[in-house]
Amino acid sequence: MFLIYRTFEEFRKHPETVELNPDEVQHLKARRIEPNTEIVVCDGRGRTAPALLLRESSGRKEQWSCRPDYTRQEFVDAPERIVYCALPKGSRVDLILEKGTELGMTRFVPVEFERSVRETYSQERAERLAMQAAGQSRRRYIPVFEQPIGLEELLSRIEGSAEACMFLLLDPSGRAAVDLLPRKRDAERTIRSHAIVVGPEGGITDLERIAMLEKGALPVALSDGILRIETAVLAGLSYLNLLQA
Repeated sequence: MFLIYRTFEEFRKHPETVELNPDEVQHLKARRIEPNTEIVVCDGRGRTAPALLLRESSGRKEQWSCRPDYTRQEFVDAPERIVYCALPKGSRVDLILEKGTELGMTRFVPVEFERSVRETYSQERAERLAMQAAGQSRRRYIPVFEQPIGLEELLSRIEGSAEACMFLLLDPSGRAAVDLLPRKRDAERTIRSHAIVVGPEGGITDLERIAMLEKGALPVALSDGILRIETAVLAGLSYLNLLQA
């Protein structure tokens, strides 16, 4: 299955044909996908439509497009896997964006903790990396990328989502991760929205930890060692895949 992604707004207009961009053309050529093959157009929010791949040639110029069949569109719901984390230094955030998408991350929210290194990231670049990763892993969801938030906003979200979303604070001093697996706690099987919180490499402060726990976050230890931010995020998302299985 070859996936191409268009925005929700573009998808719902039901264009008769959709032009492929140069990256998509390069990818389909690398996979030796021929014209008149059925590919899939996706809105990045779970809705897809099969589409007939087309190629028009004029001399040395080629124009690739596809014709979606909206009468056969499908929608696949997915559990929420939200990542709240301090931004790591440099390009290490790319690993979170790419591999996080492959592991089913649905929302990415940078958090500025007291000990955070004040890093920034490009939402436009994040969406591009995520789109490539989603196509590679055949994910129908492109994560939503937010601007950084502070601790107060994070605490408000933890408190406000207590009934609908389980917030897991990844903490070496937390409870053993196996205790939260569905076979251990049947009541948690019905929760479809989970969030992981990963602090900076200098660690969260005691006050930050206490504040999050008081609002309802659950401290969970995924390792007996200290993990880098990107390692903790990917381990946490892998764990959410088990919780939501």
